[in-house]
Amino acid sequence: MPDTMFDTTFDPMVQIEVLQDDVLRYLESALENGLATVRGAAAFQQGINWLDRLSEIKADQIYAPLSADPLARDYVAHLDEQLLDLMSRISLLRTHVELGLETGSDNETGMRDSLQALLQQLRVAFNREAALMPVYAAWQAREGMHAPPPLALRLVSSHM
Repeated sequence: MPDTMFDTTFDPMVQIEVLQDDVLRYLESALENGLATVRGAAAFQQGINWLDRLSEIKADQIYAPLSADPLARDYVAHLDEQLLDLMSRISLLRTHVELGLETGSDNETGMRDSLQALLQQLRVAFNREAALMPVYAAWQAREGMHAPPPLALRLVSSHM
C-alpha cells in the first residue's frame, strides 16, 4: 500500500480497511505470542490503540455525516441498532483482557478465550459495517466529498 502521508485523494473507507487489518493483525499476534509474554501484551495494546483510533475515524468520517444525511439516516440508525449487542460484547471482552493484563491475572486460559472471542466479534462487526461502504460511496457522490481530510487523519497510516 502506498504511503498515504501525502495522498491528496484520501478515502476514509480505505483508511478504515487498513486500520481494521492492523487491529486484527495485532490482536492475532497477541493470541499467537500469548498475553503473558511481553510481545503478546504489547501486540494486544497496539491492537487496542488502533481499535480506538479506528472508532474515532468511523464516528467522525462515516457515521456523523451519514447520520446527518436524510437519505442515509434511517439506514445508519438501523445498523447501529443491529450492532448494539455486538459492540457491548466487544467492550466486555476487551475489558476482561485489559483488566487481566493490568492485574497480572494468572487466568491465562480465560484471557486467551476472551481474546479469541474478541477477535471473532470484531470480524463480525467489521463485516456488518462493510454494508456502509456503498451507502457512504453514494453519499460521497451526492455531496462531492472529495476534499482531503485534516492532516491528522491522513497521517494515521504513515505507521506502515
